[in-house]
Amino acid sequence: MKKLFTTLISAVALGTTLPALAGPDFQAIEQARKAKQVAQVERQADLRVAQGAARTGSLKCPPEPLVLPLDHGPRAQTTPAENRSRRSRYEAQVAACKEAAK
Repeated sequence: MKKLFTTLISAVALGTTLPALAGPDFQAIEQARKAKQVAQVERQADLRVAQGAARTGSLKCPPEPLVLPLDHGPRAQTTPAENRSRRSRYEAQVAACKEAAK
């Protein structure tokens, strides 16, 4: 009985620790990397469109509401400087829309 109990406990312990000993999920890592790359390309394309619209004067009025990514804490997605530049760019778009409306 003691041997059976020891075997059972060791099998349960091995079964619970085996996933922790497994290697990284390379497929999930690669999918996340590709999604991040696609998002970055889309963001750059949106920025180019906005810059081109600013040059030609065909701005989208009113602009979409400003949503800033998290710029502090352990999982910060951006820096405070980038948020300041995004805020100033948004304010410039709002000012341009107000000027165009006059």
